[in-house]
Amino acid sequence: MDNNLGLKLKARRKEKGLKLVDVSKLSGLHLGHISHIERGDRLPTGSTLKKLAKPLGFTEIELFKLAGLLSSEMGPCPTPSMLTAREVAVLLNVHINTVRRWGNRGILKAYRISSRGDRRFRREDIDNFLQESKIGGN
Repeated sequence: MDNNLGLKLKARRKEKGLKLVDVSKLSGLHLGHISHIERGDRLPTGSTLKKLAKPLGFTEIELFKLAGLLSSEMGPCPTPSMLTAREVAVLLNVHINTVRRWGNRGILKAYRISSRGDRRFRREDIDNFLQESKIGGN
């Protein structure tokens, strides 16, 4: 996974002389959640980015751009970078439970986006999967 966002967040935190516990207290986010984001194990939601912006010295718009949620023209990206299991199932022309199973087995890279265990899939990962496996509704 491209961990560009996590690395930039970690670099900014260290640049400001903050420890994970400091960012956790300032943002109201769990320390482990922030650590997972920095390592690239989880992709942050919009609300998580909003909470991280101020402690790390970003504007919300800067952080949304870094995360790929906003284009450089300040509008929403034309295609969502994160897809639900249902959206992936439609793209791959398979049942939603197949997508979930592939995510659990590591066939498709899934990202936890909340403490409830909600999963999302990166559009780039799905496109690569389609190119590699030639699976789809053709």
